[in-house]
Amino acid sequence: MQNKKTALILGSTFFTLHTVVLLICFFYSQSTHEEAPMIWLILLFGDFPVSLGLFIPFLHVDGNYEWNNVYLPAIYHGVIGSIWWFLLPTLAVKLYNKFSHRPA
Repeated sequence: MQNKKTALILGSTFFTLHTVVLLICFFYSQSTHEEAPMIWLILLFGDFPVSLGLFIPFLHVDGNYEWNNVYLPAIYHGVIGSIWWFLLPTLAVKLYNKFSHRPA
């Protein structure tokens, strides 16, 4: 029971931190600097392996720079990435419980 509570607290903390980083990336990606969309690489590496889904071709719109480089990464990382970071501690606790109580 204590592990579940710890996982929930950690998951909520990770979710909040991820959302703060997401907002910083979103506001920076809206700047006029030509390499501003490169800021999404922070979350691309941070959300690995779920961030690989961002490269699915049918999510991209041909010729729509703003959708492909600002809104799509914000929505994808905002929803999928935040859920990933919320559930990651729960997954770690379940794997720990599964493998830590096995006889040698």
